Amino acid sequence: MSCLKLLLPMLALTLAGCASSQVDAPYEACAQNDGCSNGTGCIASTLPVATFQGFFCSTPCNSDNDCLQDLTNFAAICVNAACYIQCPASGNNCPYGTACVSFVDQDNFETDLCTP
Repeated sequence: MSCLKLLLPMLALTLAGCASSQVDAPYEACAQNDGCSNGTGCIASTLPVATFQGFFCSTPCNSDNDCLQDLTNFAAICVNAACYIQCPASGNNCPYGTACVSFVDQDNFETDLCTP
């Protein structure tokens, strides 16, 4: 019985370590070990260093058609081979605590994206 008393706390700690990590929404910032919903994965940003460096829930892409259109009123576009959501016209109401960032893309066009 005393062996069982010692094993139960160890088993509980082991199972707690196996618990799933946080699951983040598409286009939300994530930690590398977080899960992402709706078929997205936690990938590294492909934006210039001056905008956002880190990880967020997205998918790789070749064109805008490859991007998950998950949010009402936010168009998802392909920028530097990853999907991002564009800022709303006002620029102030990006979802999931993200902020609107403007930069010039690889084709020399100003681009406004919601980034973590």
